[in-house]
Amino acid sequence: RIHRIICPLVLTCMQGNAAALAVLLSLPSIQSLEPDLTEALIAASREGYTPVVRTLLHTPGCPVSADARGSQALLVACREGHVECVKLLLAAPHN
Repeated sequence: RIHRIICPLVLTCMQGNAAALAVLLSLPSIQSLEPDLTEALIAASREGYTPVVRTLLHTPGCPVSADARGSQALLVACREGHVECVKLLLAAPHN
C-alpha cells in the first residue's frame, strides 16, 4: 500500500489557512511546484475556501486544469456545492 505524503502547500489549503498560504507562496521556489499548486487548488475548492481559491488563482504557475487523477477543481467545487468557488473558477483564465 502506498501512502501519499501531503505537502505543506496542499495541507495549508485543505485547512483554509490563507495567512500560511501567503507565506508559502512568497517563497521563491513555489513556481516549481505546479503539481502541488493544482492539488492545492482542488483541495481548497473541495472545502469551499473561497479566499484560498482566489489567492491560488492569482498565483503565477497555478494551472486551472485536470490533476493526475483527472479531477478538476471546478468539478469538485460544483459537486460540493461551493457556488462562490465555482464562480471564481469559471472566471479564471484556463491554461
